[in-house]
Formats: sequence, structure tokens, C-alpha cells
Amino acid sequence: MIMDCKDQKKMWKSGMTLLACLSFALFSCSDDEKKVYVYSPHVSYAVSMGEASDGNIMTDKGNVLVPDESSVGHDLTDGERVFVNCSVLEREDEHTYRVRINKYYQLLTKEMVRASVSDDEELGNDPVEVKAAWFGGGYLNVRLGLEYNPSSGTSHLINMVYDDVKSTSDTLYLTLRHNAFADTVRTEIGTATASFNLENVVGETTKEKVYVRLRWQWYAPGGRLVTWEDKGYYYTSSTEEGEESGEPEESENSVNIQ
Repeated sequence: MIMDCKDQKKMWKSGMTLLACLSFALFSCSDDEKKVYVYSPHVSYAVSMGEASDGNIMTDKGNVLVPDESSVGHDLTDGERVFVNCSVLEREDEHTYRVRINKYYQLLTKEMVRASVSDDEELGNDPVEVKAAWFGGGYLNVRLGLEYNPSSGTSHLINMVYDDVKSTSDTLYLTLRHNAFADTVRTEIGTATASFNLENVVGETTKEKVYVRLRWQWYAPGGRLVTWEDKGYYYTSSTEEGEESGEPEESENSVNIQ
């Protein structure tokens, strides 16, 4: 049985629920950047995803975050894809901001696995939930829900399988796979975030957008394991992609994934 997530999830425009007192206001780093809280007239707070480059962070929406010396972990590794929670200290120009990084963590980035050459047994078939998914930075970013045993320390294997036989230049068929390596004691539902490279499977298409269909196995109401599906367009131009991109969640990962 396939469960359609159209009514349950807004997969391609996922966002955070922002709660604030009436005295707070919402402020944006730019017209299409992440929304942030303003706790005073001078300091605002933001969450973002992007890639470290020359000590700065290039966000998925094209802005540059310049970490202040007071930042936590301001010595970032070039090429590292990160989630950051930061305080905006100063707007240097239209797309550049000096920030203080309050916390950050590295995001797992992976190439998609081609179904025609994959090892089905190694990929595993354990349940995995797509809590949210969004396009950004040329990636399909996925917030996952996983069953795990907090005391085991097991690193779970996550892969996005690209059906290179069924897919066409118009439509990509993807399946999220999970191998828990027998860490299947259902004591808690943990979370993790991963980014899967879309550019390598989209290829040199001349189309403005590609339809993406994603499937995964998770529980239906009542506890029965079923296949879920969600769908959305990936825009090949950066401008269109920005309109479809969602927001990262601020909560940190609780499950180790590889």
C-alpha cells in the first residue's frame, strides 16, 4: 500500500514553526533568506544551511555569512556543509552579513546510489520517516525520523536510491533506504539530517524543472508498515529553486548516520 503525503506533509516547502511574544518582530536577511527573530532593535537570530568557504558560509540562498571571532567553532573546514544558528551582528551589503555563530553541526552529504549497480542487501530495508524535505544548494535535504537504541552508539546507514532505469529527463524516481545494522530495539524515535546531491542525477537537462517522486517505508496510523510517497518539482535555475526551498529545522541530530 502506498500512502500519499499530499495532505500530511508539505515536503518541498517545509519550514519551522516560529513562536514569538507580541513584542518580537520577524526580520529577514534578504527577500528569500531564512526568517529570523528580532529580540532587540540591534540583534537578530537566524538559522541557515550552506557550505564553508574561506572561513565564511555560503548559504543555499546565495548569501554570505562572515563569522565573528566570538563565534562557536568559527574555524570551519572548506567544503564542509553545515547547519548554523547565528546572531546577525551587521549587514555589510545586500547579501553579506557579519554573524556570531551560536551553534553549528556538519551535515552528512552523499551522492545518490544508482539502483542498477546497488547492493540491495547492504542498503537495508529498515523503516525511516521523512519528517521534512526541501531543495537547496543543489541538494535534496531530508530531515529523518529513525528508530534507534540510544545506548548502542550504532551508526545507521542512510542512502537515497536513484532509479536510473525508470527515471526520465522529466521525472526522477527516488527511494530512501535505511540499514539500522540490527539496532532495531524500538526504544526511541531519533532524528538526523542528510543532504543528497541532485545535480549529478539531473545532469545536463535543458528543462527548467524536473518532477521528483520520493518513496520511503514508515508506519501508518495503527502501526502497520507501509510505503509513503511525496512529490515535487526541482527547478534547475537557482532563482526558481530558491522559491521552492524550505527551512531547516533547528533541532540537532540524535542518531549517528553514515
